[in-house]
Amino acid sequence: MNASFSSSGSPSGDPAGGDVGQGFDQYVEQTSAVSFCFDDGYAASCEAIATLFEERELKANFCVLTDPSHAEDPFIRSGKIGDFGLWRDLAARGHEIMPHGHRHVHLGQVSDQIARDEIASSLDQFLDGMADEAPEAIIYHCAYNHLPDDLRTFMAERFVAVRATKANVGRNRLAWSRDDLVFDAAFPMPPDLEAGAKALISDLIGGPPSWQVLCFHGLEPEGWGPIAPSSLAALLDLCLDQGLRVATPLMCIKRLSCVDGAGFSK
Repeated sequence: MNASFSSSGSPSGDPAGGDVGQGFDQYVEQTSAVSFCFDDGYAASCEAIATLFEERELKANFCVLTDPSHAEDPFIRSGKIGDFGLWRDLAARGHEIMPHGHRHVHLGQVSDQIARDEIASSLDQFLDGMADEAPEAIIYHCAYNHLPDDLRTFMAERFVAVRATKANVGRNRLAWSRDDLVFDAAFPMPPDLEAGAKALISDLIGGPPSWQVLCFHGLEPEGWGPIAPSSLAALLDLCLDQGLRVATPLMCIKRLSCVDGAGFSK
């Protein structure tokens, strides 16, 4: 299947329209939001993460690979990675599934052509595999959180947004336009992921209204730098107790584009 895109950067339709999802029904422009991203697609972790979110009536965001068996990353190659049957099931339950690459290539460490092939292969196979459960607009979550500047135009023609490191703190403004393209994300680092994430959330609570994006891999013991299930639950509860919106990146971008008045058609 070859991807066909409208001028909005979505496979079809209006990515700024439709239901923005639970958590934004009573959205207030000046309420900070937090997105949790889970990379690589460890099967057992994804099932457990989905349950943690569903228990709180929230939606999780899973960033998946289309050819993990050929990834160079030893954690991925030796891990039990989910397949499109699982991704479609999670999407049907309301969770957000987005591409994270084909073989988890670091886009800044290969030639421009190899990087473009990695992205294009990932997108085509993602849309094929997701079939009717493909999201209405696609966000590309870069492996290693890295996007070379030379690829910005290529990405803008295919995706409504790209997750990559900008300031490496994961803090983004509460507005969105197509010109933004890239949003920042932070990876809390071992040995204490919960403490690192709590520090970022505490800064968000004490600062101006913003959109915070946090990235993780699997739940213990899956993947590099896994987070304990109890730690993830504590982070979700902290956000909810403090009145923060917990929502997926596409939910946030859709809503922020409406607040901003920009939409995705510009």
